[in-house]
Amino acid sequence: MKIGVISDTHGSLAAWEEAFANWFSDADLIIHAGDIFYHGPRNPLPAGHDPMGLAKVLNQCRVPLIFARGNCEAQIDLDILSWPVQNAYAFVQWEGLRILVDHMADLAGAEAPEMARRFGAHLLIAGHTHQAYLERRGDLILLNPGSPALSKLPGKEQTITLVTDGAVQIIDVERQTVWKSLER
Repeated sequence: MKIGVISDTHGSLAAWEEAFANWFSDADLIIHAGDIFYHGPRNPLPAGHDPMGLAKVLNQCRVPLIFARGNCEAQIDLDILSWPVQNAYAFVQWEGLRILVDHMADLAGAEAPEMARRFGAHLLIAGHTHQAYLERRGDLILLNPGSPALSKLPGKEQTITLVTDGAVQIIDVERQTVWKSLER
């Protein structure tokens, strides 16, 4: 099993293409945790900003895609996707792994992890902050894959995540290295 997890592409075709070519092309599933196209009024334009090009590539993607709706999603933007975008969260079951995706979940708080436990989730994925985060709380793994387009990490690492049978790994896509990892 290999699941790619990405968030906060904000219209960057270049960020998607790099993640897909180097990490996701052989994935069984890709989860996008929101903020697909629009860069938002507080963010600069990301490198390779091409929302229409990104939509075209996503619509032609041969790997199944799951999208959760982000806070920058407008219906007019989502209308160009041929994949459904869940509102406001997505629940995925894949090979016995239960995943809850909520773009704006507060991973540091108690409410979102408690909701994930009510769903029987093994993995809670958030986006929004553009800061990669990975922590285990009991039998629940909390994940923010960060952003491959507009990182807000101190070192500006552009990140995505791979979930496999054995581990959850946050990947620094520019350096092509594991930034952080947890065993599953």
